[in-house]
Amino acid sequence: MEARSVFPEDVLEAILSRLTLENDIIYLTSDLIRDFSQHCTDKPMKLFNFLFCGGVVNGVVLFRWAEYYWLWNPAIREFKSIPQPRPDRAQPDKLKEYTTFFGMGFDQNCNDFKIIRSVKSMIEEDDGWEEKHIYEIYSLRANSWKRVESPSYRLGLSMNSRVPDGYFNGAYYWPTEVYDSETASNPCRFGILSFNFSTEVFKLVDAPPPTWKVRSESEWCIDKYKDFLAVIFTRGNFEDKVCSFDIWVVNKFDDDDPTVPLSWQNLFTIGPIPCGHNLLFRAFAWDGDMLLVVPGTTGRSECAFYNPTTCSLKRLGMLLTNCLRYVESLFPLSKF
Repeated sequence: MEARSVFPEDVLEAILSRLTLENDIIYLTSDLIRDFSQHCTDKPMKLFNFLFCGGVVNGVVLFRWAEYYWLWNPAIREFKSIPQPRPDRAQPDKLKEYTTFFGMGFDQNCNDFKIIRSVKSMIEEDDGWEEKHIYEIYSLRANSWKRVESPSYRLGLSMNSRVPDGYFNGAYYWPTEVYDSETASNPCRFGILSFNFSTEVFKLVDAPPPTWKVRSESEWCIDKYKDFLAVIFTRGNFEDKVCSFDIWVVNKFDDDDPTVPLSWQNLFTIGPIPCGHNLLFRAFAWDGDMLLVVPGTTGRSECAFYNPTTCSLKRLGMLLTNCLRYVESLFPLSKF
């Protein structure tokens, strides 16, 4: 089915998001509430306060709440509950686990949806807590989880939940800070961690160089800009109360592994935008417009579309905390 743009028309119905209102009520699209309620009758509605979206692949959306995962195809109203991971627990009362990041992709070699996640495991010992990281992958075709080999680096990773669109060309990508040792307190460089869903292997490459002067006034993330894998560096200027965005895209991938970026191009800089120094990037629309979080007219933050060509800002009057680009498909989950 032809890809359908969901920005900026029909924002409430087309963007799968959770909206935090002034009275702390969590609003979801009516379709999500309808389908989720029918398939997860044992889960309280308040779980939406902690519902994370892990992106959309081939029209299928991934949701996570605590250690529960669901797949949803809103076009055909199919919902699938994923079995909960069961890591080895010799002493469950002395074990604490936290999901640090996750993502979904599609393995074209075996026509299979897969989910990759990282778990920080804290085991209580006599002399304190021992920390280790476990990496697990779920196969929809096998309907089970298994462990995969960990990256051989010490990385500073986050779920990047505000921009859940790191899937591109058969792999998932995360921005990360790389440390040269387990005891180092400061990162030695910025990197891009990729996971190939066909080979089930992690790769780490250097990220393009940021142009920040003050680290505390900046952030960066990975998204798709039109047909490119992109890195977006946000640069805030506290004194002038403006914000700029440096857009880098991959212009060459590895011939042996086409999911590994080899070189980057600084495509352009957007801004400075005079809406404050702490604007937050949320997503690129299909036409290149940016979805941003900006200071609202009433003092509260709100989302707005920014057109880099006309430098115009269209406020939406609402705050979208999870945003993604949705491509409708009729891919059936029931075939697995």
